[in-house]
Amino acid sequence: MKVRINAFSFRALVPLFCLMLANFGLNAQIGPTGGTFTTCSSTFTDPGGPANYANSTNISYTIQPTNAAADRTSVSFSAFNIETGWDFLIVHDGPTASSPVLFSYTGATLPAAVTAAQGNSSGALTFRFTSDGFVTAPG
Repeated sequence: MKVRINAFSFRALVPLFCLMLANFGLNAQIGPTGGTFTTCSSTFTDPGGPANYANSTNISYTIQPTNAAADRTSVSFSAFNIETGWDFLIVHDGPTASSPVLFSYTGATLPAAVTAAQGNSSGALTFRFTSDGFVTAPG
């Protein structure tokens, strides 16, 4: 799976730092090892990168905006293909895997864009990807 991340402001203003990053074409690449990332714009993939993800994967990514007081994390999917009914991408509305679940995805249908809820004071989204031990896919 390949996901594009953009900071989204409900005030419809792009923070100056994010604007400067965009103007200079800087775009962080979030690695396949999980963790917490603060960014204006980036791309991340499942742990398999361009190859299939591994069996028995359990990894979490938390994406938070650079200015949580004004921005919300928003992601759009550019590719999505995981084993239907056995492998899952769960999106949590907040900075941890215990935050409320926004969506749970499985299969090969490209998910719609997802944005942290306005009531989410962190502006963060947490993505938890799990795969079973038998079949893999491109992600």
